[in-house]
Amino acid sequence: TIKKINIKLPRYKKPSQIREDVKTQFRAEMSKQ
Repeated sequence: TIKKINIKLPRYKKPSQIREDVKTQFRAEMSKQ
């Protein structure tokens, strides 16, 4: 799941913003189940 989420992230973002996006998308993935 983590790999799938990371692939969706734009590469130009700052690491801190990417981390926030990962957390947000991870929560979205978890809530689907």
